[in-house]
Amino acid sequence: MADVSSASSPSGLLTPDQVAHRLGISPSTLKRMRLRGEGPNAVKITRRTIRYQAAELDAWLNGKVASIENGRRVGHG
Repeated sequence: MADVSSASSPSGLLTPDQVAHRLGISPSTLKRMRLRGEGPNAVKITRRTIRYQAAELDAWLNGKVASIENGRRVGHG
């Protein structure tokens, strides 16, 4: 299963660029997913600062993997 926490900051928070890189998508795609409620949960630190908890990202990815392994159709979210 995916584990992104090893390269996170000491606080366990990842920048959108870090998350996008780990997911193999562009930061703009990650932002679009966030705004649609389709991606991993984000933490709004300030009005313009978004971070992602490494543990939350792991859980979201593991849910996606479990959906595929169980033969279920993977939807958004």
